[in-house]
Order: sequence, then C-alpha cells, then structure tokens
Amino acid sequence: PVPSYSEYQALKDNCEFTHTRLKGTHQKITQLEKKLEIATKALKKINKNYRFTVAQDVVYKALKEMEGVK
Repeated sequence: PVPSYSEYQALKDNCEFTHTRLKGTHQKITQLEKKLEIATKALKKINKNYRFTVAQDVVYKALKEMEGVK
C-alpha cells in the first residue's frame, strides 16, 4: 500500500530526526576515541618511565590536551 502524504511526511520527518541523532552520536564517539587515544598514549609513557613527578606531569598534559578535543 502507498502511504498518504501525511504518513509519508511523518516517515520523512522521523528519518531526518533519526539521522540528526545518529550524526550527533557519531561526533560524540569520535571525541571519545580521540580522548582515549590521548589517555592511552599518556599511560604508555607513564608505564615506560614511572616516577611520580613525571607521571603527574604526563597526566596533567593529557587532561589539558583532552580539553581541546572537539
């Protein structure tokens, strides 16, 4: 059966809404992936050369870098 125009419009609006939500979700996932990459790099650096003061500096730098992720 062919939908009426109002049914078609409702389906189209629903698709656009879903697309917009998926786009926003994709952007959030991309941000989280970038932050995870920064954190992983910082942890590897800490693991390689652990001293408390070095570790503290690495963590602060990583957190600062994560703030800039958009």
